[in-house]
Amino acid sequence: MKWINDVVFAILAAHVWGSLMLFVWLQAVKRLENKGYTRLLFYLLRAVIVAYLLPLGLGAVLIINEILVLDGRFMQTTPVITMICQLLFMLWILGFFANFESLQEKWDMTRHCFSDALPASRERQLRFQEICRQTKMRSGRVILCEKAGIRCGGITVGVIHPRIVLPEGKTDEFVERVTMIHELVHYTRKDIWFLTAAKVVEAIHWFNPWTRGLAAQMSQWNEYACDWKVCNKYLGNIKAYLEVLYRVSMQGQEDKTDMYSSIGTQPMKLIGRMEKMINMKNAMKKPKIFGVLAAVAVSFTSAGSALASTGILTGGYRALYELTDVEEDEAGIQVLGDINATADNTVPQDNGNINPEDYVNTGIEFIDVLPIDGYTSEKDQSDTELAASANLDWSLPSDFMRTTKDFWATSSNHIAVSGTITPTGKILRVGIIEPGGIRRCIYATGNFSYNFPLDKIGFYCVYAINDNSEVVNLTGVYATY
Repeated sequence: MKWINDVVFAILAAHVWGSLMLFVWLQAVKRLENKGYTRLLFYLLRAVIVAYLLPLGLGAVLIINEILVLDGRFMQTTPVITMICQLLFMLWILGFFANFESLQEKWDMTRHCFSDALPASRERQLRFQEICRQTKMRSGRVILCEKAGIRCGGITVGVIHPRIVLPEGKTDEFVERVTMIHELVHYTRKDIWFLTAAKVVEAIHWFNPWTRGLAAQMSQWNEYACDWKVCNKYLGNIKAYLEVLYRVSMQGQEDKTDMYSSIGTQPMKLIGRMEKMINMKNAMKKPKIFGVLAAVAVSFTSAGSALASTGILTGGYRALYELTDVEEDEAGIQVLGDINATADNTVPQDNGNINPEDYVNTGIEFIDVLPIDGYTSEKDQSDTELAASANLDWSLPSDFMRTTKDFWATSSNHIAVSGTITPTGKILRVGIIEPGGIRRCIYATGNFSYNFPLDKIGFYCVYAINDNSEVVNLTGVYATY
């Protein structure tokens, strides 16, 4: 059940880093919201969404694991850690499905509301194409539609099949032009994608009260930033744009159908949008260096969120491991994962107090508990990925550990490792690392061969450790059968 630990780990990693970024954003809003830095706060909010989502994928977790090479695993598990992770996962999955069901209901409601929207008339299509040419914005896959009963201007819906929906029938030519430009900006800037991502973050991090209004915040700042871009770049007249907003707002007051954006966030208050535009106009006279620094900060935030969150949580897991790792004084054996306590005591259970030379090429297998804190560790970077078999051609410096890439195996499989070690007489620890992080090894020299029986399902890897004071070479092969 290692995958449960991975899921819990990834969610906690995203939660720590995303919440830190959200806290910074909220503090920035308090200080900069009324100073004209609306676009800066808009892009920083997008960085918050990225910070919440980027560390979540288990693929990202595995990639970072290979980069950091934390003893071949992100975390070492104990029964206590596994029990805690399973409990947290059960609580999280219940909350996730409850919140996701709410998201699905709003999505279905919006899809039902616009299911009868029809392609716009040819005259409108031609005007839309002309606006695309004038503004140099590409329409891409978006479809211009119209629907009876809409009195709130227009709306952009659909992530996979995007549509701009306008009111059916004749409208004021200038209002229609502004509406088309406004919704086209939403589409080209992928606002609907980030709005949906914010709602997904709400569902995943339902236990965090800060994230519950994230979609509403994203919807607000989408509108603030879009207003400024439409007015400043394409119209050049704030007063005329505000008049359009006012007219559309008055029409929307009479609309009782509650037409929302694609995931159900409420429409903005007109006064707030007007204030933001006026503040941004005043801020245009200020130096642009702050905006440049903000852009750099957003870039570092997006690229570094997974690594930063991983570092925070790795330290926490290591501390938890130290607290829950138990040693049996009588047997002198660490309780690691699923070690069989009923095994034959005539066979050494670990290699903590043995003379390696007494067990070279004897076929006796050990639980490898010797510390490798000061050793250099390296994972195989060959082109073969997730391979159940591959050739080994390793040169191992002194105090060095090398591992293959992880590969999948089941409890009914065996991993056969064979090869030749040179120079003659040099001894290596050669073995496998189980899904829980336990190392199993034999002591080998010269020509050797050994089959490791498996009792778990998950990702394994083959490793070799050089405890000698000089370089030792290992050539051979491993195979899963």
